[in-house]
Amino acid sequence: MAQNNQMNSNRGRSHMRQLMRESAELELDNKDDLKLQVPLLSRNDAVYLGTMYMGSPISQPAKVVFDTGSEYLAITSVLCDDSTAGNYKFKKYDPLNGGFVERDQMHKRCKTQAYDMHKSDSQQILSKASSKLTYGSAKLQGFIWQDYTCINALSQKHEGSGPVTNVQMQMQLKSNKCAFFQFLALYKSQGLGHDSDGILGLSPHKDWKKKKLHYLWSLKDNGIIDRAMVSFSITSKDQNEQPYALFGGYNSSQIVGGANGLKTFRNFENWLGTWALEGQGMFYGGVAMQKPGEDVSYPAIIDTGSSQLSIPPDVFEKIR
Repeated sequence: MAQNNQMNSNRGRSHMRQLMRESAELELDNKDDLKLQVPLLSRNDAVYLGTMYMGSPISQPAKVVFDTGSEYLAITSVLCDDSTAGNYKFKKYDPLNGGFVERDQMHKRCKTQAYDMHKSDSQQILSKASSKLTYGSAKLQGFIWQDYTCINALSQKHEGSGPVTNVQMQMQLKSNKCAFFQFLALYKSQGLGHDSDGILGLSPHKDWKKKKLHYLWSLKDNGIIDRAMVSFSITSKDQNEQPYALFGGYNSSQIVGGANGLKTFRNFENWLGTWALEGQGMFYGGVAMQKPGEDVSYPAIIDTGSSQLSIPPDVFEKIR
C-alpha cells in the first residue's frame, strides 16, 4: 500500500509540473469566427489536409497537409517544370566543372503545380539559392518566395460591378485573413502523396531568425490572430463530423464542460523542437512498462502529420 501511495504521489507531482491552467482562457474562444476555421479532409484518419489560398488578386488553392511535426510552408509550383517556369529556370551547381549546368530532369519534378507566381501581382522571390527539407518520406527542394497566404479565397469581383480596386483588395485581404508570408515554392518534390500540394508546418519555430517563415507567427504579426496558436477538431470518418483547424484559439462548444473543461499543459521541450507532452509512463496489458514518477520520462510528440505510435527502445524491449 505504501509503495502504491508513493507511486500515485509521484504521478501527481509530475502531472502538476506540466499543468499550466485548470481551465482555458475565455478570450481565446473563437467558436463564432468561422473565417479562422479551415475544413480538413481526412486521409485514412491519419493525415489531415486543408486548403490554403495563395497570391492576389486571384486566389490559387493549395491542398496541404496540416502538420504539427514540421515547421515551414512548402508548396508545389510551376517551377516544377521548365516549360511552365517562365523566367525562373534554375540550374544546378556542378563542383567538378566549377559552374552551373542544366538539370538532368527538365519536366514533371512534382506531381502537382499548385502555385503560379506569374499569376500573382504580389509575389516576390527572396532567395537565389535553393533550400532542402526532409519530413519523413517527403523530400522537398525549392526557393523562398513571399506572397499573400490566405485562410479564405479572395473574390475576383466586388459586390457591385466591375473589377476590384486597390482599396477594396486591401479590405478583402484583411477580411479573408491573408498574411504576406514567406514560404518555399517547390521545384522538386518526392513523397508528398497523390492528393497533396505541400505541407503546412505548425510546429514551434526553432530558429528565431526564420520567424517570418512560421505561419502562426506570421498570422500574429499581421494582426490576424492575437495568439500564435492553432487548435484541431479531429474526427474519424464514422463520426460523420467535419474535422477542422482553428487558428488563434479554440472552440469551446467542442469541449466537454466548455472552457472549464479544457486544461492547459506546458510544452515538454525535446531535441526535435516539436509539440510534446511529458511521457510519464506506459502500461501494456495492465502491467507498467515504464513507471510514472520512477523511470525517466520522455517526450510524447503530438504530430498531426503521422499515424504511428512510437515508444522508446528500452520500453519496447520490456514489451518483447
